[in-house]
Amino acid sequence: MSSNIAESIKRAEHARDLLLNNRIEEARLSVQHVAATDIYAAMVQCNIGFMQAVMTFDRDLISESIKAIDDIIELLCRHRHKDNIMGYVMSYIKNRDFNKFTELEKHAELVRA
Repeated sequence: MSSNIAESIKRAEHARDLLLNNRIEEARLSVQHVAATDIYAAMVQCNIGFMQAVMTFDRDLISESIKAIDDIIELLCRHRHKDNIMGYVMSYIKNRDFNKFTELEKHAELVRA
């Protein structure tokens, strides 16, 4: 596993632990600075916002949560494997060869699923 992805997962696990210990704002701040480019940090931030929105029914938090979900989908799409048109069509006919994906592309596919 590349060091960037390992660091990303470690950061996300730390934020999750903070969140589960009711240190919500610390959890949010621990990933906020990298959430625009880091898929796992963005997922943590999205989950924190979603949980707050669901628990409070605050319309502003719900709107922010919906935007965060859209942002994470856009981020994942940027990191997913890009096929040419033939590869795209062939993926419907036979299984994709994940051995040709970079590690980040594999993680983006997994998280998006």
